Amino acid sequence: MQKMNSDVLHIHSNALCIKVWLSLRLLDLRLRLLPSSWNTKLLQPRVIEESTHSKIHPMQNSEPSCVIDLYISTVSKAARSRFFFNTSCLRRSLVLRNLLHKAGIEAKLVYGLSLHTKGTGHAWLEVVSPPSVRGQKIDTLSNPDNFITLGKGGPVDGN
Repeated sequence: MQKMNSDVLHIHSNALCIKVWLSLRLLDLRLRLLPSSWNTKLLQPRVIEESTHSKIHPMQNSEPSCVIDLYISTVSKAARSRFFFNTSCLRRSLVLRNLLHKAGIEAKLVYGLSLHTKGTGHAWLEVVSPPSVRGQKIDTLSNPDNFITLGKGGPVDGN
């Protein structure tokens, strides 16, 4: 029984990684090929609707910090195999925000400039809800504390 549970978890993990890998590629194509006016919607926050909560999500009863850690590692793993696609911090953050949103965790997209390298920009996420992880900075590439925040993808909670 233990072996079967391990196998199911491994299959779920691989399927999630493939889904994230495809999401990164599709997002890269969208950002490259569509006009910027169409892509600005990606920067706006998403609000969880009641219908989203009625659907059962595999991570629904999991601790938010565990969900965040799982999704960070999955996005990082999927982004390693780049080929000719761009897996920048912006693309990683947008895909990660979408995954978290589906799990009931809301996060703002935050962007800023490096304190140390002139002109280097970066994007990361900041958790808005649930309260147990509110304010947590989520990044798959570097430490967000090394950047000056220039803006956020808009308030979800009115702040």
